[in-house]
Amino acid sequence: MHYNPEICIMLATFNGESFLAEQIDSIREQTYTKWILLVRDDGSHDNTNAIISTYSQLDSRIRIVSDDTINRNKACGNFSILMTHAKNYHADIFMCCDQDDIWLPQKIERQLQEFEKYLPSLSSPRPLLVHSDLEVVNDDLSQIAPSFIQYMALKPKTQKPLISLFTQNMVTGCTMAFNRALLDICLPIPKVAIMHDWWLAMTCALHGEIIFIDETLVRYRQHSTNTIGAQSYWRSVFSIHQWMKRWKQGNQYFYRTLAQAQTLSESLAENNKSKLFNEQNNQLLEFVTILKLPRISRLKSMLHLKLAQANWLTNVVLVVRLLILSPLE
Repeated sequence: MHYNPEICIMLATFNGESFLAEQIDSIREQTYTKWILLVRDDGSHDNTNAIISTYSQLDSRIRIVSDDTINRNKACGNFSILMTHAKNYHADIFMCCDQDDIWLPQKIERQLQEFEKYLPSLSSPRPLLVHSDLEVVNDDLSQIAPSFIQYMALKPKTQKPLISLFTQNMVTGCTMAFNRALLDICLPIPKVAIMHDWWLAMTCALHGEIIFIDETLVRYRQHSTNTIGAQSYWRSVFSIHQWMKRWKQGNQYFYRTLAQAQTLSESLAENNKSKLFNEQNNQLLEFVTILKLPRISRLKSMLHLKLAQANWLTNVVLVVRLLILSPLE
């Protein structure tokens, strides 16, 4: 490996005392050691801050980010603040980290291999995001599923990543590694962003390239207090209660995807890049206005965009949703 970059890892915490030490230990056990860890707590009322303080005294690479902003346990806001602070550090590659997972020892080193393969130089202006699969485990690290991607019925490999990200996020934040070129253009993360990883993925799909490593590099811990958890897709399909709940949530979720895409399109206009990314911007605008079309025309637009979900059943749900929903005023 001829790359020898400084890695900036961003860890967002909130009431994470149960598993935080294991996560930090897994970072300290990485085969690649040239990193700093920025930790920002979002107002914990358990022992989280004491754990962070202990580790920062134990390892000089661990830095505490302090400010007066409280996001009420919203990971997107916490990571947005962390990324803003991270810009001030002399780092080449940035990674996001959840408080309750475990990184496999070769995670950083393996992702750097992909950066070497796809970027000629760390100073390249082309945004690049590298993410991977995860193993889903429970509280005591017993396996729930060997592959998060299969467990959630996702298909991260696609020829048109931007369109595939319109209605479904394929990038898991705790596996992300990205360069400074992406960090510079993704901030500030707008309030309409559904999640920080989704916003970064869409921004990178628009301006650069997304690389998926079909390997497990993180053990994703699924437990009762996850802010956003993994749930077997097919298990939820066969639950009537889940169907009703997910349908109502899905309708509101779809409206949020439209707002997120519209904001991304507006960011192009604000930076005078609409013409430079004319094809992608037209795709964004077509998706954003899809509910304003007559219902049959919505399906034609869906086919024109090749708008699709990860499997046949979710595609059927998307079609029904497009036929039923009314545009927001």
